[in-house]
Amino acid sequence: MSDAEKELARTLQELEALRTEYEELTYVVSHDLGGSLRAIEGFTDIISKKHVDRFDDKTKRQFSLITHNTTKGKVILEVLLEFSRLNTKSEPFSEVNCNALVEEAKQSLADLIMTSKAIITSTSLPTVTGDRKQLALLFQNLLKNALIFQESGNQPEIFIEAEKKGENWQFALK
Repeated sequence: MSDAEKELARTLQELEALRTEYEELTYVVSHDLGGSLRAIEGFTDIISKKHVDRFDDKTKRQFSLITHNTTKGKVILEVLLEFSRLNTKSEPFSEVNCNALVEEAKQSLADLIMTSKAIITSTSLPTVTGDRKQLALLFQNLLKNALIFQESGNQPEIFIEAEKKGENWQFALK
């Protein structure tokens, strides 16, 4: 075995060890932080239900902000976990119809879309070569973030488009 091959083998072993550490760290952080967020959410809910009749408008707004930001924190943790899975488990590349991925994401997020009264439109999107699972998670997370991270009471209007840039495609959600 040449020196270059030995170095490559050693580097691949180190990469695998780092990947394992990354997965473990992501799990521990999401588990521990998720527990804290659930506790905050639970205690806030208990206090609100017990004492809401005593709250002035400012306190009601503050409790609303706690609830809203706890929900945002939980979504960020979900995205972190999904991101860690994207980076550690890949499938062989294949042809992927992006129009179908957007429709699947819309079906998966149907309750959130209905609740927010969102309007989601797109141009005709291309078929690309990639990891179907990763691309599906990408579209779902982008749409979910667009639906969740907005001003309260806002009706989201989301437009998805793609533009050919040389040999690549550039996607945009507006």
